[in-house]
Amino acid sequence: MKIEVGSGYLKTNDLDQILSFVNPNLALVDSRSVCGIEHLRQAATLSLSSHDNIFNLSKDKSTEVLLYLTSLRQISKALKLAGINKDTKAVGWVYFGESSPDLSEIIVEDDSVI
Repeated sequence: MKIEVGSGYLKTNDLDQILSFVNPNLALVDSRSVCGIEHLRQAATLSLSSHDNIFNLSKDKSTEVLLYLTSLRQISKALKLAGINKDTKAVGWVYFGESSPDLSEIIVEDDSVI
C-alpha cells in the first residue's frame, strides 16, 4: 500500500469542515506535534506495519498514526496532543492508498510547516 505524507497551512477555521476529510485512510495532525517529515513518515510506516501484522492498538490506520507520533497507547491522550483542534493553524497529513483526496479545499501545501 502506498503512503503519502505532506503538510501545509489550513485555509479555514471551520473544524467540522476540516474533520470531515478525516477517514480511516487519512490522518490530519497538528503540525506542532511533528518533529519533521521523517517523523511523520515513520509514524505512518509503523501504523501500516502494525495493521498488516495485526498488532495495532486502534482499528484505523489514521488513528494509529497519532499513537506512534505521540508514543502513547491511549487514543484520547494522543488526540489531545496531536489531533486537530480550534487552535490548529497548520497540519501534517498522511494518506494510505493509491491516490490521495484533494485537500486543496482546506490546505495550502507548504513543506516548511513541519
